Amino acid sequence: MSYTIQIPEITSADIVANPVSINISVKLSVSVIEKTITLEPMWYYSGELYGGEV
Repeated sequence: MSYTIQIPEITSADIVANPVSINISVKLSVSVIEKTITLEPMWYYSGELYGGEV
């Protein structure tokens, strides 16, 4: 059994007017894509793991 989900991923970010002085406008541009990932549950049974192991 697996679960497929889409998560946002930031690919780039730009700040225009860098460095910024007080009381001026700033433009922040961010590029975002949706990334599809597949989650699979992990099953452990009693006695399979030792202390500190995962």
